[in-house]
Amino acid sequence: MDIQFAMGMSRTTGALLQPDDHLRQSIYDILMTPIGSRILRREYGSLLPFLIDQPANTATKLKIMSAIATALVRWEPRVKVRQVQLSTNPDGTNATGNHGWNVLLDLRRADNTRLPTSLTLVRGAA
Repeated sequence: MDIQFAMGMSRTTGALLQPDDHLRQSIYDILMTPIGSRILRREYGSLLPFLIDQPANTATKLKIMSAIATALVRWEPRVKVRQVQLSTNPDGTNATGNHGWNVLLDLRRADNTRLPTSLTLVRGAA
């Protein structure tokens, strides 16, 4: 069985997920799991949860972009990271109106087709 077409189960509803939705769920799990929080897999996850509430400046933006790319390269072999974009509205809010970041990922599957993926990070939500 080719892992790029693996079906999965929704972590919230238990419903069967299509391959792309399962992949996005896995990406979200990797990015939002703090490194050190999994009992038998301490290295799993990303630094992203530790960075969300940091000051919204250029240094933090670069750290977030690096944390996302590093975690996905290490933990998700089904995609290649082409680009990570972060943005905020002029008033510092994200797409939901909360303070935080809009994240747009340019990811490619093994066959080099795009996997459109975006996240909204909310400061103070952790």
